[in-house]
Amino acid sequence: MATYSIAASCRARDVEAAGSKAYTLVQRTSLWHYLAALAVAIGWVACSCSIIMLNRKLLVSLKFHYPFALSAWGQLLSGVFAWACRTGTPDMQVSTKFYLRRVVPVGIAQGVGIFLSNNLYLLLTVSFIEMARSTLPLFTLGALYLAGLEHPNGQLIRSVLLIVVGCLISAYGEVKLSVLGVLCLLANFCTEGARLVMTQYLLQACDCNPWYTLSLLSWPSAITLATMSITLELGRMREEGAGAIIAAHWPVFLASGAVGVAAGYLSSLIIKLSGATTLKVLAAVRGPLLVLSGVVLLSETVTHLQLIGYCLALLGFVGYNTAKPRSGLSHQN
Repeated sequence: MATYSIAASCRARDVEAAGSKAYTLVQRTSLWHYLAALAVAIGWVACSCSIIMLNRKLLVSLKFHYPFALSAWGQLLSGVFAWACRTGTPDMQVSTKFYLRRVVPVGIAQGVGIFLSNNLYLLLTVSFIEMARSTLPLFTLGALYLAGLEHPNGQLIRSVLLIVVGCLISAYGEVKLSVLGVLCLLANFCTEGARLVMTQYLLQACDCNPWYTLSLLSWPSAITLATMSITLELGRMREEGAGAIIAAHWPVFLASGAVGVAAGYLSSLIIKLSGATTLKVLAAVRGPLLVLSGVVLLSETVTHLQLIGYCLALLGFVGYNTAKPRSGLSHQN
């Protein structure tokens, strides 16, 4: 009887020790997951701000008024680079039916969304664009909830609302309204929301590798944009000497494409690690950061109201990051 008690006690200690090790491993894994997500988020914000500045320089400052062509160039480079990087890695088996029903619509929506995003800088001011984009996390969170891909808790919803309010305040200012620009903005909202929900399904439900997903989506997107560019812009590009602009400023075009590849990969990784709403929250926080960059680099004036908006947006962002893991756990349960 004593021998049995000793053996049982030893087994209990072994189970307790194993449980403690497993708990420590889970804690370390969660910490590394959080740090990785944070590093990816910072990298995406940096790349996203850079691509906005580069594309605005090309479209406005250098007068390369061909958003279809510029968007197609970025997607073509993304497709080639992603295909090269995934060489030697196991691929998910994709049937023709799955590709046509799940991949092609996402690629087309991605291409249309990128074109509309680039075209906005020809029609509206950056302030108004960033102000409008700050509301996207709210709509994306609602779309994901309706699609059954995410179940937000109260703190998550409050944090997103605080970010929206902060970004609206920080982007307040003079606005050059355009009917065509507003229509493009609304269309961009629709395509971006649909694309993010479908992309999250591909990355999380189907467990696709981000590089493989980027290579899948870039080609239908590039083909869509290239077809539209050839149809609507090629003749005008020849008449207006667009080739001379490309030859004179090819480093800017190359930098735009390279940063676009990095932003595309990091956005897929963010959706994989944290979900589509996180990407839109980062896009909302990016607005105040762009304005702040203008202050530091271009000596622009910032009002007290804008500073309040910056603080609210950053406070909401911190609250979102603390609420997101709990929301994800409740979703899994």
